[in-house]
Parts: sequence; C-alpha cells; structure tokens
Amino acid sequence: MALVLLVCSACAPPGTVTVEPSPTSGPSPTESGSATAGPSPSTTEAVTPTTEAPPTTSAPPPEPPSACLPGITLPEGADPRACGAAPADATPLNLRGFGYYAFVMPSGIAGCEIVDGILSCRYLESTWTSRDPNSGAPCVGYAISDGATTPHCPSDVALWMASEADTPGYGQAVTASSFACLIEESGVTCWSTVSGHGMKLSRSTNLTW
Repeated sequence: MALVLLVCSACAPPGTVTVEPSPTSGPSPTESGSATAGPSPSTTEAVTPTTEAPPTTSAPPPEPPSACLPGITLPEGADPRACGAAPADATPLNLRGFGYYAFVMPSGIAGCEIVDGILSCRYLESTWTSRDPNSGAPCVGYAISDGATTPHCPSDVALWMASEADTPGYGQAVTASSFACLIEESGVTCWSTVSGHGMKLSRSTNLTW
C-alpha cells in the first residue's frame, strides 16, 4: 500500500521556512530583444478655418434713358422707338402732286398720308372701329395733329388709294415733315417727332398715345 504524504505548511515545526514556488513568468515583453512600439499616434495638422468673404452686392445697372418725349407713355405692344426722333435709317417719303406725302402698306389694305401738317392712317379691313368724337359715327382710322391722336373719319377717298404713293416694304421706316412711320407685318406705327403722340394700327389692333 502506497503512503501519501501531505505537507502542511501550517503544521511545519517552528523555525522551518516554507518556500512558495514562484509563479511562472509569461513571455518577456522583449521576446525579440527590443520592445515593440505600438502605432504612433497620427499627427493632425491644425486647420485654420477659412472665412469666405460676403458676396458683393452690386447695384442694378441704371435703366437706359427713355426715347420718348416728355409726357409720353407708350402703351404695351407699341414699338419703343415710336415716341421720339425718327429712326436714323428712315427713308424720306416723296413729296407728291399738290404738296402731300403718302404711302401704302405691302398688303394694299392700309396706308397713311400727310396733308397740311396732319398725318392720317386708315385700315380698310380691321376688326376694330374708331368713333368720331363729335357725332359718334364709326371711323376707319386715326389722325395725328396738334399734339394729339384722334379718330379719323374722312368722307373722301384716301390719297394713297386714289393717287400716287410710296410703297415701302416690311421692316422699313419712313419719314416726312415732322412724322415717322414703321412698316411691319404686324401693322403700321406712326408718330409725331415733335410731340411724341402716335398710333399703331393692324387688323386687330388700334393703339394710340
């Protein structure tokens, strides 16, 4: 029979020193002979915040001066040139017969004439009707005289229908006496270069100012 001896440190006789076994050491932190340095902390450069300059607010460009003579305001749809001097490229009308000027539109249904300092235009096939300011009778055109544009209600045949007349093409401007006119597919526009009053007539339009 085997005997098992139990050593009791507390039971050791006085004066006996019990040596505890030292704990097993783990691997040295310098297994390869040198300490392994951990990853060095990344260096973050200081970033100086950029302050953007406030946007430059420029003043709106000044509006171009109006070509209109003082006291004249054009209605919507009127050519902006039709209230001042005659266009630089305007063609002078020919002086006819007993001292009148006249022209007929390319369509042949509208035209204007200048007699005794009064410009009048008629539109023979229109959807509008002007009215005589005195009698209220229907009229077929307007006239510019004495610094105003008024309904034109003649009883005679227009000179541009019965006599000789100039025949400007679309896109042209004409001038005579103290008046200027623009001949366009959208209608005829005429005005006084002295007062700025005028009109624009077409099949469906009768603007006056």
